[in-house]
This record gives sequence, structure tokens and C-alpha cells, in this order.
Amino acid sequence: MLALIAAATILCNPAALFSQVAAATGGAAWKSVGEVSAVGSLRSSGLNGNSGLHEDVRSGRYTTRQTLSVAGETLEVYDGSTDWVRDISGGVHAYDAWYPRALALTQAYLTRRGYLDTNSTAAIACAGTGTVGADETQLVRVQPLGGVPATMAINTRTHLVESISFRAPIETDVTTSPIIAKSDGSYCHLQSPTQARSNRRTVTEPT
Repeated sequence: MLALIAAATILCNPAALFSQVAAATGGAAWKSVGEVSAVGSLRSSGLNGNSGLHEDVRSGRYTTRQTLSVAGETLEVYDGSTDWVRDISGGVHAYDAWYPRALALTQAYLTRRGYLDTNSTAAIACAGTGTVGADETQLVRVQPLGGVPATMAINTRTHLVESISFRAPIETDVTTSPIIAKSDGSYCHLQSPTQARSNRRTVTEPT
């Protein structure tokens, strides 16, 4: 029994997991990347639509645009200090409650791929295992200073981040990115510097 516990502890090594993620998604190539853009489908509260994002991977600033049938379009911009939104009414206002402010800090951390920084001061811990199809995932919870925790599911075969989830006060938001196999045997992924565009699906689930 002790041997099994020890083996599980060894397998659950966030630093090693993120090192594998870095190698699988371009490694040193990230040093020459300034921005990542993506478009894809969106599902939220039973409604379908599309979404797009632009990420400044150096500063953590980002813009997201979501269009849902019936509900209309929402535009969100994080400028590095304040999270702004233009909702379906056309009005612009800041998200200044504690949760949106904390969520924006975590989103900025993820946007600049802070988990690949070996000198990061974020709290990082293993959070169990999961599955995606036939593949196993290691779950790692990350929480930058002042931010909310996010759980990242890392595929142990491809070493890619399969999903990132946030447990909000009344729901759980899960963002998933597909693995796209290329003919040369390599993989494209939203988090790869060689992948300019990819599908992204956001699912909002009640907690």
C-alpha cells in the first residue's frame, strides 16, 4: 500500500507536467510569440453561438467576443488592470466585483502561460486524475496571487492541456481545446505557437 501511494505521488509532479506541456507545445518558440488568436464554437446555458479571442501572451491582456443566438454579442477586454465588458445592451462597464477581478487575474496568468514559468509564485498543486476518451489526464490546480483557482487537465499521452475549469459561485465554467493530429505525426493545439487558429468550446455547467 505504501508503495502504491509513493508511486502516485511521483506521478503527480506539477513541475514535470508543465515541463512536458512546454516541450509539446513549442518550447523555446514561445519566446518569439506575441499574440495568439482563436475562433470557435460556444455553448452556454443551452444556447449555441461562436466566440473569438486575442491574447497578448507577454502581458496577459486579452479580448474575447461571444455571440449567442437570441442573447446577442458580448465583448470583454482586460487591459492589464481592469476587466471591461460591452454587453448585449451596448453599454460598456467595468467588472469591479471581487470575483470578476480575481478571475481576470487568473485569466491573465493563463494567457501569458504563467504555468510554464519555473519562477512563478502561483500556488500549484495536483488535484487528481481524469479521462478524455481513452486517455488519462492529470488535474493540476493553479492559483496566482489574488486570483481564483483554476483546474487544468493535462493529457498524459500528448502532454497538452485538454481543458481549464473555474468553479464560480453558482456554476463551473469549462474551456476545452481539441487536439488536432497532423500528417507528420505532430499535434496542433490552441496553446501551440505554430497554431494560429483553433476551435474552442466553452461549456457552462451548474455546480
